[in-house]
Amino acid sequence: MLVRWDGQSFTGYAEPAVAGEGDSRTLRPAPVWSVGRADGPGGTFAPRILRHG
Repeated sequence: MLVRWDGQSFTGYAEPAVAGEGDSRTLRPAPVWSVGRADGPGGTFAPRILRHG
């Protein structure tokens, strides 16, 4: 199962079907990337890119 966060809750989705292949046997967690910014003085900001995992 795959999940997606919409900002308020997670929604589950079935694994996409691939012609000629069976279901996945092993799925491993992958790193999660987050992007955003940190506010600075005088209306400036610094971009942030974070990797979790």
